[in-house]
Order: sequence, then C-alpha cells, then structure tokens
Amino acid sequence: MKGFDVFFICVQDPRLFNGQPLRGPGYECISLNAEKVQVCTYVSLKVLLDISFVVVPRDQDILYLRIFAKEGGLLGNRRSLGIINIYHRPAKGGHTVTAETLFTETNEPTLVVGDLNIHNAYTDPMSDLEPGERRKGEHYMRLAALREDTIINTPGIYTRFPDNPTLHRPSVIDYTLANNSVLAKLSKWKDVYQRSGSDHIIIVTELDSEGMAPPRASPDWEKIKWRDEEGEPNPVIESALQRYLTEGNEYKEIYEAEGAEERFGDNLERLIQMVKNWAPQKNPTRWSKAWWTADITELRRVYTSAAQRVRRDGSGVEERNEAKKAYKSAIDNLMAKRKHWNNFLASAMKNDVWTAHQFTKQRQSVRIPGGHNNSPDQTSQKIMEHFFPPSDDPISPRPLLRKELVNSDGVTAGQVSDTLEKWSNKSAQGSDQVLYGIWKNIHRMQGKIIPKLAEDMLEWGIHPPMLKESTGIMLPKPGKKDYTDCASFRVMALMQTFSKIVERIVNKRLMAIAYKEDMYCINQTGNLPQRSTIDAALSLKHWIRESQFAGKKTSTVFLNVKGGFDNVNHSKLLDLLGTDEKVPRYLVDWISNFIHTRQIALAYPGSPRTSNKVDRGIPHGSPLSPRVFVIYVRALHTEIEHSDIFTSSYVDDFQITVASTSWYRNTKILEERIQRLNSTVAGLGLSFSIAKTELMHWRKPKEKGER
Repeated sequence: MKGFDVFFICVQDPRLFNGQPLRGPGYECISLNAEKVQVCTYVSLKVLLDISFVVVPRDQDILYLRIFAKEGGLLGNRRSLGIINIYHRPAKGGHTVTAETLFTETNEPTLVVGDLNIHNAYTDPMSDLEPGERRKGEHYMRLAALREDTIINTPGIYTRFPDNPTLHRPSVIDYTLANNSVLAKLSKWKDVYQRSGSDHIIIVTELDSEGMAPPRASPDWEKIKWRDEEGEPNPVIESALQRYLTEGNEYKEIYEAEGAEERFGDNLERLIQMVKNWAPQKNPTRWSKAWWTADITELRRVYTSAAQRVRRDGSGVEERNEAKKAYKSAIDNLMAKRKHWNNFLASAMKNDVWTAHQFTKQRQSVRIPGGHNNSPDQTSQKIMEHFFPPSDDPISPRPLLRKELVNSDGVTAGQVSDTLEKWSNKSAQGSDQVLYGIWKNIHRMQGKIIPKLAEDMLEWGIHPPMLKESTGIMLPKPGKKDYTDCASFRVMALMQTFSKIVERIVNKRLMAIAYKEDMYCINQTGNLPQRSTIDAALSLKHWIRESQFAGKKTSTVFLNVKGGFDNVNHSKLLDLLGTDEKVPRYLVDWISNFIHTRQIALAYPGSPRTSNKVDRGIPHGSPLSPRVFVIYVRALHTEIEHSDIFTSSYVDDFQITVASTSWYRNTKILEERIQRLNSTVAGLGLSFSIAKTELMHWRKPKEKGER
C-alpha cells in the first residue's frame, strides 16, 4: 500500500499456494497449522528486531498474536499489544466462532480486526436489515461492549463492494475494535480504495507507538571502492590499513594477561568500525519484488481505476473484467517472474545453487518451536532448557599465560589466504555483519593484519567475549509431525566471520596432530581428509558382501548420538586433548577459552533475541566442532573393535555390523555390544537416541520371504 509504512497485515480467507498463504516480500507470514488456513498475519521484517511475539491458541478461525517490545514500551508505558485476526465464517445455525470466544476480558491493549460477517446498524445506518441479521449483530456487539471493546469503523463507510452491485448492495462486515487500553493511542482508521482482487476494501488502522523504530541501515559492502578506476589499490584504504598496525594508532599491543581479552576486543572492534566507515549505508527498501516491472504497475493502475468506476456507478463492468484479466495474467501466468527467473539462471554462478534451491523448494508454513506460551520469554526459556540445559560440571576459566609461538606455530599470510579461499564472499555472517569478502580484501591489501590478530589469540589462549556471541538459527528437521516440539529442530550457530577464520586455522592444525598421534580411528568419517559419506557406505557394503560370500548371516544396527555436539563435556574434552601432551598447550588453552561460557541469541519468528549463556557442548556451525567431536568419541570405536565385527561412523552416526551363522545370534551379539557401548558413551556424558536406533538384517535375493 503505497504511502503507508505497514507493520502488520491481517488477511482473512487468504489465497493459498500448495496449501500455504502466499509469501509477502519484506514480511514474515504467520498462520495456524490447520487443514485449511483461514487467517494469516504478515509481520514486517523492519520491526522484527524491535519486537517479539507469541501465537495464543484460541480457534482455527482466530489468529491471536501477543506482541512485545524488546526495549521500552509499544504504547506509552505498555510493553505489549494484542492483535486478534478473525475470519468469522457463516455456518449452519450461526457462525464458526462464538461471541464468547471472540471477545474476552483483558487489560492488555488489544485490537480485534477482520471479516466478522455480521451487520450492525451503527456502522451501516442506511441499511435495511432483516430482523435475524439485526439480532445476530446486536448479540456480538453487546458482548463486545460489555468487554469494553469499541467499534472504530467510521459509520457509513462500506467495507465490501460486490462485483455485481445490482444484485447485492455494499455493506459493512469488516470491523476494527479496540479495548480501552489501546483506544487512546488510536490515531487513524482509514479505508483505502485500492483493490487487491477481493470485493473487500483495505482498512488501515494507525497507532501512536514509541516501540516501532525506523528500519536499521546496514553497510553496503559491495560499494566499498577497494580499487580505483585503473584497477590499482585505493590509496586511502591502503594507507589506513598500513597505519592500523603501527603502534599508537588503531592497534594496541598486548603486553600482560590482565585486560588481554578487552584489549584484543578493542583492536578488532576498531578494525571492523574502520571498514564499516568506508561502506555507504544501505537502507531497507519498501518493496523487494525483483520481478516487478513498470508495465505491471500500469496494468494495476488501469484495473484499479476501472474497478472504482464500477463501484461508483455500476458502469464499465466489461472494461474492468478485461483490465483484471490482463493484470492477473501478467502475474499469475508468471510472465514477469519467468523472465526474471530465466535471466537469473542465465547468469548464475556455482555459488548461486543454494539461491536457486530457495526459489524452487516447496513453501512451508512458519514454524515456531516451543509450543504455546504466554510470552516470548517463556518460549525462549523452554527452547534453551531443551537444547542447552545448565551444565552440572562447568569448567573454570584458565589463567591467561602468554606462550611464545615457535616459527612453525606462527600464523602466516599464506595460511590465512588458504583459509579464506574456502569461503564464498557472501557466506552467512554473524552479528558484526562483516562478510568474508571484506576479510579477503583486507588481507589482499595488508597481509599482516589478520595473521597478527590470530597470533594474539593463540599466544594468549583467548577467544574474547565479542567473538563468543552467536545467533542460534532454529532449523526445522524435514518430515517431522509436530513443529511445536523442540526436538523437531536443530540449532545452528551463526558466529562472527573473524572467529571462524581462526577456528579453521586451529582446525587444520588439530587435524595434522590427530593424524600423527592416532587420535581418531580409521573407520571414522566426516570432516576428515579423504573419508566421506561415500567411503563409509562403500566400506559397509564391501564388508557385508564379503560376509555373505562366506555363507554368513549379516546384521547391522544404526545408532545416533543424541544431541551430540550440545552434550560434549568440557572437562572430559580438555582432559582428552591434554593427555600425554599430544596437543600443544597453546591450542588446548585456546580451545578451553573458546568453549567456555558462550552466548547465544535464538532466532525464530517472534523471538525476543535475548542473549543466553551456554556452558556446555560445542557450537553447531563452527568449522572446529566436527573435528573436535570425532576426537571426543574415538573411544567408542576402541570399545567394539573385533575381527567379527565391523564398525564405522560419520561424525555422530554409528553403525555396528556383525556376521554369524544366524540372525538370532547376530541379534544377541549386537545386544551385548550395545550394552557395553552404552556404558562407554555414558562415561562421555552422551547417550544414543532410541527413536533413531534401527536394526537391519541383510538378506540375499534367494533368502527373501518370510523370516
């Protein structure tokens, strides 16, 4: 709606695609998990950083959002606001929602909006209502008055205009009601005669709110002029980067343990801020339909004009229908979208495969974990308790002690270049918003900055608090029945890009040490060089075929470590790494600081984005975590090594295969081995998921049939 900055859009009887409401560019669509979606509410992405919300269950035709300001108040000193979006469908003997369900007493500022499908003499004084219609409307509005809900509609303003006004007259069946707590903050109720394919008009309700901040600007990294028109390095940027490492300028040398983390954090923050100052600010746009064209705008203008003329005097119905057909065909037949899609594919690079997947995957409804709660903070707390319960044995921070790195342990420009080369320039960034492409350009122009900062972290064994802050993205697992259950999600930590650069440098060093010191088993795969999923599958297939060729029965049990990364015991991990001093002390100290007391802000629709302490496990999304976990569970392979048993694993997925003269004997052997394995895995503070445990007997074609 041009001219309005709309934060919430409530839609009744929405148009569906594959059973889900259409996506709105710049908005998050919230709907109920129902057989047919009757109502949905679009929440502007501009305000998601300033608000949190929960969906309160009430009825399949009612979407009740409780919205909370993260700081300050939404309406004066009131921190919350309720928006009840209703599609009040006619049903046999009445409507789908009773008046008692719709209007409830609450002291919270609340708006009721939607298609109520009832008539009222106050809003439509010129109507000649049937007695039954009048009684039904009076019943609902009488209860609304008792609950202190006031009708905001301007009397006499029609909200529904039938396409054929000669058969059906205009009427008022769409309402906005406000309770006393929000009434004083209502500044405008406005009808917008802008057609959207419906016979209902668009209604705008405006509130005076202090909690809705203007859209946040972000750096437009692509517009940093790293090089001049002749392809030479920008002298201003090059000079600033050279001055950065000069003592007394931006970089401050770390001389003592006290305040080492703070000084390093200041050094890194000054570098990031300096780079951000080179980038112009990118303000969010009102519209983001990449396929929209000026021709579509003109077709919409012609259609809207013709539709208004029909509503005004009933003339030009045929002209309106032709204009509507032309406008809809430009969109619905995907002419503009198909042209944009073809242009995208024609110029796509290898890194655009994921973008193409996002465009083509089946739409899913917005999934909010944690079940039904009264506030966003309760939802966040429930999710944290599921994934990150407080540790029973948290580690204490190690005292900082500078360890001089020998030449072979120093961080070189070549190592940083190899590390940066692995990432796409636009890979997901953390809270600092700095892309990998920025670090690549910094390193090309001044190859000493990143190695120096990385060496400071390794020498002092520090991972400063600013790099321990991450955003926990809630990723739904495919094929789950209940997406209100936390177990249907996994948490992926988006960490700052500089942190992941250092993590990958450490990861490469730890891999070389693990290979030399036999810290992982040959049958472990995943995040190990030349040991992929294909290697694990082929090894299993080969062992099964050999056993069958020898005339034996073969069986496999598949096991999954439950919440593997999230349940790594810090004390046991550090003891394992420090055994016999296989891993250099500077790496053990840095890893200890890295895993100690992280901070994570969960991100999901309606999240309050509050920072939560995590004192257990290792983060999903870190380049270092899979390697550390493989080393951590090495003992599980040692426990079950035997000539008649084949075991392999892919990170946290294990399989045990046995061969004997009968499947019954195989089952007994597997039971005994799993009991022993459970004892070992419990000693690591881990457990196997019963729901994901599977037993499979491998039969040759001639053995198929009844068992």
